[in-house]
Amino acid sequence: NNLAEAGAPLERVAIQFPDPHFKKKHRKRRVCTPELAETISSAVCASPITSSVYVASDVLDVAEEMRERFAACRELKLEGDYDDEGWLCESPLQVQTERERAVLAGLGSTSTADCVYRALFVPA
Repeated sequence: NNLAEAGAPLERVAIQFPDPHFKKKHRKRRVCTPELAETISSAVCASPITSSVYVASDVLDVAEEMRERFAACRELKLEGDYDDEGWLCESPLQVQTERERAVLAGLGSTSTADCVYRALFVPA
């Protein structure tokens, strides 16, 4: 499972709106584990082309957890313009997901937010 040796350059990894698993006993099922963050970080840093990791969620707890896990990877750093609360102001992607459009239109059913919490990491 070594992404760095997969044979193709890695340009971007995006984890967008993963299942929040709200119940405490199910949080172990969240997608962004410390191990996944380390694996992705290593692959992004080993890529011969400019690469990045983009995370986004409309659930603050999930977004904070993802941001903290990638921030713990010493070979990555935040990039972009951030607001006063430490979230990326604009998506680096040209096309919004259906979930992002719904949240920004105030139609998000699983969150109380009408905003998207984002972070972008690049090799340090």
